[in-house]
Amino acid sequence: MIPPFRLLVCVVCFNFLHGDALLSSWALKSSQQPEPVPSKEVFVGLDVGTQGTKCLVYCPHEGRVVARSSVSYGLEPSHVQGRAEQKPSVWVSAVEDCLQSVGRQIGGYQVSGVGVSGQQHGMVALDSAGTPLRPAKLWCDVEAAEETEQLQTLARKAGYDRTFLTPGFTSPKILWMKQHEPELFQRAKWFVLPHDYIVMELASLQEQPVTDAGDASGNGFLDTTTRVNIASLADHIDPTLHDKLPRIIQPNEVAGYLNDHFRRLLGISDDKPIPVSAGSGDNMCSALGVGCVLPGMAVMSLGTSGTLFGVSDTPAPLNTPLAPFCSACGQHLPLACTMSCTGVLTQVLRECCPKGWTHEDACERLSESTSIDIGCNGLTFLPFLGGERTPNWPHATGALLGLTQQTMTNGDNNLLGLLWYRACMEAITFCLADTLQYFPSGKKLDKVLLVGGGAKNPFWRQMIADVLQCPLVFPVETESAALGAAFQAGAAATGTSVKEYVLQQNIEMEPAEVKPSPDNFKAYEVAFERYRSLGHKLFGKDSKQ
Repeated sequence: MIPPFRLLVCVVCFNFLHGDALLSSWALKSSQQPEPVPSKEVFVGLDVGTQGTKCLVYCPHEGRVVARSSVSYGLEPSHVQGRAEQKPSVWVSAVEDCLQSVGRQIGGYQVSGVGVSGQQHGMVALDSAGTPLRPAKLWCDVEAAEETEQLQTLARKAGYDRTFLTPGFTSPKILWMKQHEPELFQRAKWFVLPHDYIVMELASLQEQPVTDAGDASGNGFLDTTTRVNIASLADHIDPTLHDKLPRIIQPNEVAGYLNDHFRRLLGISDDKPIPVSAGSGDNMCSALGVGCVLPGMAVMSLGTSGTLFGVSDTPAPLNTPLAPFCSACGQHLPLACTMSCTGVLTQVLRECCPKGWTHEDACERLSESTSIDIGCNGLTFLPFLGGERTPNWPHATGALLGLTQQTMTNGDNNLLGLLWYRACMEAITFCLADTLQYFPSGKKLDKVLLVGGGAKNPFWRQMIADVLQCPLVFPVETESAALGAAFQAGAAATGTSVKEYVLQQNIEMEPAEVKPSPDNFKAYEVAFERYRSLGHKLFGKDSKQ
């Protein structure tokens, strides 16, 4: 053992000889910042849809979804043609179950905000206590067809050329309620959209409800250039109606704070306020979830119906079939919707191809076929089995044109079924691509983000890229609306613009994009023009149907 006196002498001598080195080493260590502690901050996104509610929890530091849940439900039973309704209490119950489920999955994470995406156009009528007076009439409820015509005529007479209405929009539903349920209408204090109602429940909003311009642009009252509800249009329904609509707030504004009930479901034990963002419609939130926040990008969704939408700095042109929506980040979001999509293709597969074939089977054989060219050997399929929304041909029917002895040949390789299948796929692609002519950007796109069930089909992917002549990319996350709602919650909680917040996120895409073939485009161009010409001859304004 070293005696204390000698130890002291050794330390003094060492410091005398090596003091500068020790000071330099200390200074270097003190100047270095400590290693950052990984952030456990997460944001909850809810998507309250027609068939169910989806919920996911997104961690921006990790750039990934760390928890998810879902609850399914259906419509209220009804024998009334055109009616489609749901009780708002079903949505609330689903939200409760979803939040409780993800709450069990996120131990160690800190919830810092909640956002809500909702099915568009629904009418939720509330009394003075915020209680629903009746089931919500949904976007797919078309009972208000006559009321739609009344309001559209009034809007045009009043000079509101940008007013775009379909029976699915909210304003005709409110007029329907006044005319068919006058007593309930008189008791109504507020008329809100589905996502607005969920925000009210989450944050216990007692005063005037709030909404965003994105979802409000589907209510039938909003001037999408000024983002203000047109009071005179509301007055056509009732002089008190304008004051019963939600107040429109900014995309990154906080609507309120999560109440104790939902905090407990998420397992939040501290008293830190949890902001609830403005929320938006499902299409608007989907655009956020896939990163479509810049002009030149578009989202194409291949589902039962087809949609094509993209962000624009200018509104949709007048007198076009585009829905002139606003985006959830302060811009415009022109949207085209076609009724003819994967449902028609599946029907052709089932009725025209060998029993048991899948879409993969048909596309594999088409890839190997040397007998079926682009343009289907002159065969043109018009896929309007149930009418069409874009173009607005509600009375159109399906048609198969260009049949010859060659196209009627049915060899051992099931050529006829394959030919009709490809003709249908080309027609659906042309139907969606044709809507691009109405977009402010025209046909100039930098890239298209392809989503939906049909987006998984490699053969169809290449066809779409060739027809659009732009590359396709494929988001990995399928619940893009819920993810977009989480992004909006993050923007509101951090005071960041929604667009900038989305651009900061690492949105995962499939590794390979699909690039167009210029050579294939030349062949598709001929078939596309034939499709367009035949459709207008049969069902356009000059047709004699």
